[in-house]
Amino acid sequence: MAKQASLTTITSANNTVSTLNSNFTALNTQLDNTISRDGSTPNTMAADLDLNSNDLLNAAAVRTAMLYIAGEIVNSIGNLANWAGEWTTTTVYEPYDIVYHRANNTIYRCLFDHTSATFATELAADYWEVYIGVDSGIIDQTAVTITGGTITGITDLAIADGGTGASTAGDARTNLGLAIGTDVQAFDAELQNIADLTLTAGDVLYADATPDIAALGIADDGDVLTLVSGLPSWETPEEVIIIACSDETTDLAVGPAAATFRMPFAMTLTEVKASVTTAPTGAAISVDINDTAVSILSTALTIDASELTSATAAVPAVISDSALADDAEITIDIDVIGSTIAGTGLKVTLIGTRA
Repeated sequence: MAKQASLTTITSANNTVSTLNSNFTALNTQLDNTISRDGSTPNTMAADLDLNSNDLLNAAAVRTAMLYIAGEIVNSIGNLANWAGEWTTTTVYEPYDIVYHRANNTIYRCLFDHTSATFATELAADYWEVYIGVDSGIIDQTAVTITGGTITGITDLAIADGGTGASTAGDARTNLGLAIGTDVQAFDAELQNIADLTLTAGDVLYADATPDIAALGIADDGDVLTLVSGLPSWETPEEVIIIACSDETTDLAVGPAAATFRMPFAMTLTEVKASVTTAPTGAAISVDINDTAVSILSTALTIDASELTSATAAVPAVISDSALADDAEITIDIDVIGSTIAGTGLKVTLIGTRA
């Protein structure tokens, strides 16, 4: 709105000319302070225009070097992304609309106004560009560096070998502790839930003891099996040796070497057990186990009165020497039997792992 001119009221004919000229000058000055609607000069503002919360209507184009919205400066709005959800057919898309294409598992940005029909056709016609995906140049998922945290929801993870086909110091798989070439590097945890493990000649499987090939189900067909620590317990299977120290019906008798045998392999003993067919009464059965005539127990193996197994003994056996050498002579002594009923059918069980 133009400013009002300050005009002098004419009250007599004596000063009419000078007063009129003064009023004309004032009007001319105020007209110079307005913006010409037809664009004639002067047509340039010299101060801010306050619309007093009123609208600016019917503006065909607004050109400004700086735009503020809600107090925040906006340098450019032409390239702001507009999330449009998952791509669907018969949908009007505009430039900078962002969509997710499920079949391609990729996020795209719209380049041209169009109504969607067939995505492959639109992609070939350059209606879309990759926004998040391989070779996008915006967010390239082939070059994402992860420094910590947890990745979830990945069904397939391809890890390159640096493009050389061989192990290198910077190899992504080396950094993950995964296989390089024919070697499987040890983790600090167990490998679990392996559906299938195929070995070929030259492959190396690491464990912590020499395994029983047959027990592992691996054919003797030239596969190489070498060992270190850290893999699951099936690499060192539990061994069980059961020795009968009497027949099933004759009463037990106190005496040394009720049974004698030689170790079929070196063993690290972890547990000993005993059982009978007829339970003793009146007293507990007490058994000693000797390795080359030297006891391996600091607390004897016992079966309490009226019991059939040492598993329920009030005082469990304690192993003092767990290392049994290959071909070592093992003897089992019966030191005490039941005083009323001696007991029958004594068996002793050695449990451990191959050394």
